[in-house]
Amino acid sequence: MQLKEELVNKIMKTNFEQLEIDINKKVSTRGKESFIFKLDKLNTFDTVDFDKIINDLYLLNLKYKENGKTEFYIELLKKVTLFFQHILFLFYCHYNDSDNYKISNISDIEDLTNIYQKIRQISSEIIW
Repeated sequence: MQLKEELVNKIMKTNFEQLEIDINKKVSTRGKESFIFKLDKLNTFDTVDFDKIINDLYLLNLKYKENGKTEFYIELLKKVTLFFQHILFLFYCHYNDSDNYKISNISDIEDLTNIYQKIRQISSEIIW
């Protein structure tokens, strides 16, 4: 019960527009600190960053449901979709015997199916 109250308090305190901007940066930035750069170029899946992005997307979705979609919704949805596609593609590359790409910390990921499930679940939540 306390966790639910904490989530509600966080939702109320979150700046809706800033959250959209932050998520946009996280899913579209290719800079050296970005999740995709770490995965694609450094061959490292950052589970902390990934979970933060997923949680922020849930939070944003609650804001959308509370306040309605913004004019940026469709553009952000496209970027989030491409972001998830890139992640899934790199997992495919890792397991493809004829591809040299390998995720160096793949053994640190507890359950790959869980990553897929998180992507699928948030995707079904944010597309409405």
